[in-house]
Amino acid sequence: RDAECWAPGQALEVQRHVAVLEPEPLEQIRAGVDFFAPGALIVTNTPALVESLTSRDDVFVFSTEPFAKSRRNRYHLPEITEEAVGELMRQIGPHVQHLRLITDLGASAPVEHCLEVEPKSLVALHDLTFLALKGAFDGLGRGNSAFVSLFLNATPQGSLHPFAGLFGGMIKSAALELPRCQVLGVFTSSTDPAESLRQAENETMARQFLPVVVY
Repeated sequence: RDAECWAPGQALEVQRHVAVLEPEPLEQIRAGVDFFAPGALIVTNTPALVESLTSRDDVFVFSTEPFAKSRRNRYHLPEITEEAVGELMRQIGPHVQHLRLITDLGASAPVEHCLEVEPKSLVALHDLTFLALKGAFDGLGRGNSAFVSLFLNATPQGSLHPFAGLFGGMIKSAALELPRCQVLGVFTSSTDPAESLRQAENETMARQFLPVVVY
């Protein structure tokens, strides 16, 4: 019926539209932000990755997975509930101005299987990040704040990981809801923690047309 109504006498056609990444030079417009800024709240499902990058004890780390060893301001949440996250947020204080997310997408959900089996690790991390955003919303909204997300191994087969969009949507929504907060997601092909960290910190200095950047 639709063909008869809108395209009488014409064969039905389907046109595929595919988003294509385009390179953009980094244009510095501001001072950079430390990923592990003092007082920052870090959420992760890869605590070993965090520990490989910083030994600071003046940042708070919430992890969906257990830590190799107990340390000050490191918190493992075996279950991600609003009550559990809310209690930890009350412990660390109500004025978090720096929220960070860090994970290895390819390691957390191998591309070969992630569309067949639910990537529970990434789903838990997404829930944790959402609840941390909710708890830190007032502090982030005051300005002089940043919500920066770093995704290593995010293009395992030359294109974005299938679950990049799970986090990309949340990042874009946060950018709209928190206009006084710098909101940025960096999806990198790198699997090297130090290199990936440099990319994220460099990007905090740059102009973005969208709050999601791919390296």
